[in-house]
Amino acid sequence: MTKIELQNLLQQPYDQYNFAAKVLKNIFGNHFELYAMPQSVSPAPTTGEKKTIDTVKRYGEITLDDGSNIACYEVKLQPQVRIEQSRVAIQQYIR
Repeated sequence: MTKIELQNLLQQPYDQYNFAAKVLKNIFGNHFELYAMPQSVSPAPTTGEKKTIDTVKRYGEITLDDGSNIACYEVKLQPQVRIEQSRVAIQQYIR
């Protein structure tokens, strides 16, 4: 994939499947596993976190050469939330 092709993909409206299949799979190849069904995350966002975060799903995993894994999550925000103003709350939940 060329730099321009990647830029074009990233400028399209977000779609979890397309991002995983066309970007992550292209970059990580067989090291990336896309789950057939996204998994709910535990613990679910608390009532306070629900003001910012709508849903969180784990949809895949990247296995590095050293055997360690990186989980791939999709975090959907509430419609009124602006990511620029909510990064701290999002980061705290993910940690």
